[in-house]
Amino acid sequence: MNLQKRVTADAPLLELLGIRCGDLDEPIVLYLDVRQEMINAGGMCHGGFLYSLADTACAYSLSQAGVAAATLDASITYLKPAHAGETVIARANVLKLGRRVCHSEVRLETASGELLATFRGTCVNATGN
Repeated sequence: MNLQKRVTADAPLLELLGIRCGDLDEPIVLYLDVRQEMINAGGMCHGGFLYSLADTACAYSLSQAGVAAATLDASITYLKPAHAGETVIARANVLKLGRRVCHSEVRLETASGELLATFRGTCVNATGN
């Protein structure tokens, strides 16, 4: 599935999460405006929202490279919290396109460039290319 078709198919999920598409060339750029309802008891954005943003950016970077991918394994390292009113920017790059397995890396940053988290995804290449 090409990237534009995937974005269109994902539109309800993107809308629910509040993820907006920016640049759809590499690096893929997505945005998440942190809303009050995303804040946990600790006063910061729940990590699940950030993970969803990063996982989506990972998948889109592989789609842009022509790969239909499904996540096999992923890890995220949270370095700094995001708070209500902030915009989180995801920048995703493909690290390796393999015939069976692909790897992508995502950086989550604030609008001022502060690093919030890093994400690495390992995905199955369902296209076999």
